[in-house]
This record gives sequence, structure tokens and C-alpha cells, in this order.
Amino acid sequence: MNGTYDMKNDLPFDGPSEWYPYRCRACNYKELVEDVFIDSFPPDGPGNCPIMGCPKCGGDFVRHTTIPTTMSKTDPNLDD
Repeated sequence: MNGTYDMKNDLPFDGPSEWYPYRCRACNYKELVEDVFIDSFPPDGPGNCPIMGCPKCGGDFVRHTTIPTTMSKTDPNLDD
């Protein structure tokens, strides 16, 4: 490295985020959750994603494992 910083090519988090499908056990609300939130909380067991509080009713918001994750640089929940 020559001591210069190329901001356009050296950004470590410039790629797309991985978005995980989540579903509420109580009210069936569904939303994609960004990987930065998934990585911020402890998993619900080895190889699992964390259980969070549903933003609509407060119930258990869990990973919907039958739907694959989505890669996107923007929030795919806003594409509706």
C-alpha cells in the first residue's frame, strides 16, 4: 500500500447486506431483517438466528426458515 486511501474502493461495508425473513408467532407479521441486527443479538441456539420482539405486537419475532435470505444494498421492505 502506498499510504493513500481510496475511499471509493476501500470501503469495507460497501457491498449488499443480507436480509433475513422474520415472522411473528403471535400476529403473523412478516418483515426482512438486516444482517447487522441479526449479528448484534445472541442466537437462539447453535446455528440459529436470534428471537426478537415483534415491532407490531411485541410477540416472538423469529426467522422464517422456509424463505431464503435476500441480498440488497437498500431496504427491500420499502420496495412494496
